[in-house]
Amino acid sequence: MIVKVTTIILFYATFLTVNTEEAFGKQSIPEILSLIKSENNSILAARQALEASNFAKKGTGYIPDPFFKVNIFGSPIETRNGPQKSNVMLTQPIPWPSALRAEIDLATSKESLKREQLEILLLDLEYYAKSMIFKHVELTEKLKNKTRMVNTLNNLSKVVLGRLELGTASQSEISRINIEIATILQKIREIKAKNIEVENILKTLSGGKDVSALLPEKFEVQWGRLGQKSLQDLNIKSHPLIRLANAKVNTARAVIAQARAKRLPKIGASVSWFRIDKPQSIMGATDAGKDAWAVGASVSLPLWQGKYDSMENSSIAKLSESELELAQKQIELTEGINSIFENFKSVRDITTMYLNDILPQAIQTLKSESDSYSQGKSTFEKVIESYLRIVKFEDQLIENQVKQATLKAALEKMSGQSL
Repeated sequence: MIVKVTTIILFYATFLTVNTEEAFGKQSIPEILSLIKSENNSILAARQALEASNFAKKGTGYIPDPFFKVNIFGSPIETRNGPQKSNVMLTQPIPWPSALRAEIDLATSKESLKREQLEILLLDLEYYAKSMIFKHVELTEKLKNKTRMVNTLNNLSKVVLGRLELGTASQSEISRINIEIATILQKIREIKAKNIEVENILKTLSGGKDVSALLPEKFEVQWGRLGQKSLQDLNIKSHPLIRLANAKVNTARAVIAQARAKRLPKIGASVSWFRIDKPQSIMGATDAGKDAWAVGASVSLPLWQGKYDSMENSSIAKLSESELELAQKQIELTEGINSIFENFKSVRDITTMYLNDILPQAIQTLKSESDSYSQGKSTFEKVIESYLRIVKFEDQLIENQVKQATLKAALEKMSGQSL
C-alpha cells in the first residue's frame, strides 16, 4: 500500500514535468483573427466610413457648377430695339486655384483619418482577441490540472481507505482529501463559467459567429528575436496612432488654407441672351427686333474681416492642438513600449525560473516527503501540502506563460509591428 501511494504521487509529479515542457501546442489564432476582421460589425462600419470618405474625396477639386437662369416677363419690357419678353443667363463662378487645392487637401486628410482609425481599430481588436484566446488557453490548462488533481486525489483516497482498514491511516486523512476534492470541484465550476464568458466575448468580436471550434487548447508562441530585440528596432513612426495624429495635423492645415481662401474675392463670369420682338412702333433703331447678347463679370469682396479672422484663428488653434497631440502620442508610445518590453523580460525570466528551478525542486520535495511518509518519518499532511504546492506552481507557470504571450501581443499593438 505504501508503495502504491508513492507511485501515484510520483507518477503525477512526472506527468507535471512533461506537461510543463509542452505547455504550448499548435494554434488556430490566425483563423479566428481573420474571421473577426471579416465579420466584426465595428470593423465593417469603419470600412464603410472609409469608403464613404474615399467617394467624398473623389468629388472634390471640381470647378463649381454654373448657374443657369431663365426670366420670362409677364408684361414685356419695352426697349430701344423692341419689347423684351424673356432672357437667359449662364453664370460660372471661377474659384481660386488655392481654394480648390485646400478643398482637395482637406478631403484627402479626412480620408486618411478614416483609414488610420480603421487600422487602429484592427490593432485594438486583434490585441483584445488574442488576450481572450490566451485566457481561454490558460483556463483550459488549469481545468486539465484540476481534473487530473481530482482523479489523483480519488485514487489516493482509495489507498488511504485501504490503509485505514489496516490501522495505518486515520480518518482525518480521508477528511482532508474530501475537503480538497470539494474545493477543487468548486474551482472547476468557476473555470468553466469564465471560459464560457471568454467564448461569448470572442463570439461577439466575430460578429455573432461561434468560434469555439477554432479555439486552441494549447498554442505555440513564436518569440523570434523578441528576446534579443533592441527597443531601437521598434520604429513607431509608421504606427497608425502616429499616422492618425499626422492626418489630424494635415487636416488642421487644410482647414487653415480653406479659411484663408474664403478671404479672397469671389469672381464670376456670365453670358446673357435677350429675346427681342419687333417693336410695335417705329423708334428709329437700325437693329430693331434683333436678339441681344451681353457678357459680364462679377467680383464679390468679403467685408466682415472679423468673421474671417475668427475662422482662421480657430483653425490655427486646432493646428496647435493637433501638433501637441502628435508629440504626446510619440511620447506615450515610446514609454509604453519601454514599459511593456521590461515587463515582458521580467515575466520571461520568471517563467524560466519556474521551469528550471521552482517546479523541479517542488517535485523533488514531493518525492522526499513521499519516501519519508512511506517510512513513517513524515506526516500525510506534509505529503498533501507538497502535492498541492506542485499544482499551484504549475498554475502559476501557465499564468506566466500566458502573460508573456499577452505582453508580446501588447508590444505588437504598441509598436504596430509583427514581432
